[in-house]
Amino acid sequence: MSSEYEGQNSNDENSRSHSTASLRRPLQLGQALAVVLIVAALVGAWSLGHQRSSARSTISVTGSASVQGTPDTINFEIGVHTQSASAAQALSSNNRKVAALISALENGGVKKRNIQTANLSLYQNYNSNGTANGYAVDNSLSVTMHNIAGTGTVIDRAIRSVGNGATLSGVTLSITNQNALLAKARARAVANARTTANQLARSAGTHVTSVVSLVDQENLPSPVFFNSFKAANVAQPSVPVQAGTQSINVQVSVVYLLAS
Repeated sequence: MSSEYEGQNSNDENSRSHSTASLRRPLQLGQALAVVLIVAALVGAWSLGHQRSSARSTISVTGSASVQGTPDTINFEIGVHTQSASAAQALSSNNRKVAALISALENGGVKKRNIQTANLSLYQNYNSNGTANGYAVDNSLSVTMHNIAGTGTVIDRAIRSVGNGATLSGVTLSITNQNALLAKARARAVANARTTANQLARSAGTHVTSVVSLVDQENLPSPVFFNSFKAANVAQPSVPVQAGTQSINVQVSVVYLLAS
């Protein structure tokens, strides 16, 4: 009897222990889940607060500036047009005149490295009825000069050396070194943008603190072009060439950070 009773008590205790362990597992899982949810909520709240603090206000403005410069380089194409009954005669005549043209340019102070063949063509001419009417040759030289004041005299002498058939085209004026002018224009454009940003910020009751981004949108000057002409039978007076001025324009886009 005693043994049976003891065995029964042992079985009851094992049963109660198993039931208690079974109850603890859901409780422990629930506690762990609660902890996870609390941590997730804290992390989410920190992330939202961090995003809000990171989303600082900005202002986008543009600034522009223009500076004037004096051209110091002139480029032009000067050449010879000849016609003859045969291709050989047209080419031979053209060669002699182009040689005289080059000599006149060099005697006027143009360096050889600044004289380059721009076009050389030989073609057959046709009259209004479509009948072949001899041959023509065009030979033009690209010339660069840095003495703009003396360009007119050089062009005049070069054309006189050729006589009839001389051609001039593509005259342009430009500024060789624009770095200093660009730097000045950029500085003024950025200052202009800052002034605009400050004015807008003050109107909104705040002020700018720092630059978030800056984009340079420089607009380099276009060369100044002159009309072309073909020499007439009568010698022309010295060709007037004026350097004038050119504008270098710069525009910048700036994003500033506003005080919180």
